[in-house]
Amino acid sequence: MYGPPAGRRYREFSWVGNIPPLRFHDIFVVSRESVYMPTPSSVDQLREASSLPEWVTPYVAALIDNHASLVVSVARASGRGIGYLPKQELRYKCGERPVFDLLELYCAEHGIEPRITEQSGTTYRRFKLVLSSRSDIVDFLNPLRPYFVVQDRAVPLLVETLIPGLNHRAHTDEESFLAWVRILQTFREEVGRANRAKYDYEFFCDELDVDPDQIHSQSFEWINNDTPARAIAEVSKCERVTVVDTLEGLTETDDSPRWIVPYVAALVDVHFDFVIKIGEQESRAVGYKIDHTLQYKAEGESIIRLLEQFLAELGIEPRIQEQDETTYEHYELIIGRRDDITKLLEVVRPYLLVRGEAVGMLINEILPAMNAGAHSERDTFVELIGDIEAFREAAGRANRGEYDQEYFRDKWELNSG
Repeated sequence: MYGPPAGRRYREFSWVGNIPPLRFHDIFVVSRESVYMPTPSSVDQLREASSLPEWVTPYVAALIDNHASLVVSVARASGRGIGYLPKQELRYKCGERPVFDLLELYCAEHGIEPRITEQSGTTYRRFKLVLSSRSDIVDFLNPLRPYFVVQDRAVPLLVETLIPGLNHRAHTDEESFLAWVRILQTFREEVGRANRAKYDYEFFCDELDVDPDQIHSQSFEWINNDTPARAIAEVSKCERVTVVDTLEGLTETDDSPRWIVPYVAALVDVHFDFVIKIGEQESRAVGYKIDHTLQYKAEGESIIRLLEQFLAELGIEPRIQEQDETTYEHYELIIGRRDDITKLLEVVRPYLLVRGEAVGMLINEILPAMNAGAHSERDTFVELIGDIEAFREAAGRANRGEYDQEYFRDKWELNSG
């Protein structure tokens, strides 16, 4: 099993923590045991397999947990019940076709038919997956829930309370609808800024001329009082357990973190930025420097702290920058040392479906060449730039650069043959 046993409680924390104990006793060895290996190792091979391997679930969970939009909206609908109709959608988008091939396989295994669209521009392609059926959203999310770090409170609200409420037609009478909207407001706070809406609880109380004090948790007729949904419906009684609190002190248990390696691998594979920059610097032997970083941006602190601990167990100390803006804050995690980049990529490499080729170039050719001083002589510098160009092409459009191999051959009058 990759996830926690059903109903298990970790230490003194309640279910809202929702993160299995971590133990990174020797993650390099662990990641190479056959049970962890992505077998089959490509989307085409996965398509031919009788069932998806276990590592796919935490891989998909990481993408949805950190980069999907969970949207529940309410629109006016004259002639429908009380005049308002709730709708729900799960949306995920990125520019990598293999990711959507994998998501299609995951959906097929769970009896789900997603809507996948492609948008092409002059310099990019983007794909978008949308689920709008209540049952499809529940069936899609439920297998992923044990691995959620960021949406560990929002998803239970959605699948255990909001969607069951709609299935029980809570939106057809005023009191049940207002009780449902109270939970919706809490859900929107949990998922963040993507779910702002002009229709909130206070609006509906005014619109329907109902005293807010009349709406209590007893109005949640669709909630089983014995489930965690009941506890989270009474949000004021729920203790907020942060990821940092949940992880602290849990590395000494007997549980191996099988789920964490493919979870992190998915973020590295799809949403990390692999950046190699070439710039002028007179103090360098050839007058140019090469900077290399892995970068990851997140709007919430939870995933950054999880990555920070994961990296610490590998002996990697990333640089973390926090940036406050007018409406939200975000964090950026940066890894710059060659040895640190290699350590991380060696661990996650068996699970990479998108950037496996680029990672191979980076850790087998580019970084070793730099360690050997290839960037300190003109001839080898130009050869290195050729490898970097191939890497940029394999890694994606975020790695375009001003300087290419032809530029330096012309500048230094080197024979291209």
